[in-house]
Amino acid sequence: ALTLWYPLRPAGAFLAMGLLVAYNLLTLVLLSRWPLQKVPLRLILALDFVFLANVCLWTGQSLSPFLGLFFLLVLVSALFFDLEGGLLGGLAAGAFAVGLTFATADPMWELTRDTAPYFPIVGGFTGLISQRMKVWLTQLRESETDARLRQQERELARVVQRSTLSLAPPPFPGLEIAVRAFPSQEVGGDFHAFVTQRHEALGIALGDVSGKGMAAALTATSVGYLLPHLRAHGSPEAMLATLNADLNERLPSGAFVGMLYAELFAENDSLLLWNAGHTPAWISTSGAWRETALGVAPPLGLFSAWSAAPERLTLGPGETLVLCSDGLLETRNESGEELGPERLAAALKTHVPLNPEDLADALLGVARVFGDPSDDLTVIVIRRDR
Repeated sequence: ALTLWYPLRPAGAFLAMGLLVAYNLLTLVLLSRWPLQKVPLRLILALDFVFLANVCLWTGQSLSPFLGLFFLLVLVSALFFDLEGGLLGGLAAGAFAVGLTFATADPMWELTRDTAPYFPIVGGFTGLISQRMKVWLTQLRESETDARLRQQERELARVVQRSTLSLAPPPFPGLEIAVRAFPSQEVGGDFHAFVTQRHEALGIALGDVSGKGMAAALTATSVGYLLPHLRAHGSPEAMLATLNADLNERLPSGAFVGMLYAELFAENDSLLLWNAGHTPAWISTSGAWRETALGVAPPLGLFSAWSAAPERLTLGPGETLVLCSDGLLETRNESGEELGPERLAAALKTHVPLNPEDLADALLGVARVFGDPSDDLTVIVIRRDR
């Protein structure tokens, strides 16, 4: 194209054009075959400046239509070598522009004055933006990688927690049991466990670890896993006292575990209920719902020693016991009101004719209709056969 546009130029111009074509072909071969890290980019850019200056020299000097291509070289220098490369490339382009002015028959100082200063300005600005963009992209990749790793950790923790904790109730003569457990995040601080120490007795635990996140979930998983093994070595009081001592040593200061532990029997209607700083259970007797005693025992893990006497209740034929985590009662609506015991009692009274499975679903539905639960939700419904 240059030979057509400038047919009257001397042989030096065509030699420069030929060298430029050969050089570009060689550069393309290098770029296509070598990894980018091995390509001598600084050398290539330096040769680009020299060859472009040579082309401009033979095609109009400072009036050459190819003088603007120096901006392209300045941008490339800035993109690869940031602020320092952009400034050096801009200064080099400006120097070549001034030098070509001296070679022009009629020097155009006004053109050089209006063109040369823009090379370092464009180079410096582009280099600064390129440098910042690289930092931003690096931070973005790191944050995306961290977020992906955290998500993978949460998914793994969720799988481990669900596989470790016994979600399904075991078959037990004379009882219908339904369980619904929904963590507010991938993993939850609520836990429940079923302890079949003897064939004639069934222990049911429902607990809530203070705090949220991975630490609470790990504690909940360990407690839910330990309970059946601890129960095998003593009474419920001894099991809870042993667990309290272990948690008191392991948990950070101020952390604790609230728990309800119920023990039911197959041969009679007896029910023993221990409340360690947890939301009271609900029981239906003679068609009316009432809260069980609040309990005076502290949560587990808060103090070095723990002891409590159980509340002795009767769960007769057709009667129902409901254990729920505090996330159900503390569900808030848009105005900030909590669901609370009164609304829960009304819901229980309305839905008590349902079977345990449907009653558990209905209670969770009441919470979701009332507001947006921000904590884990766990409900266990136990009904004695008629």
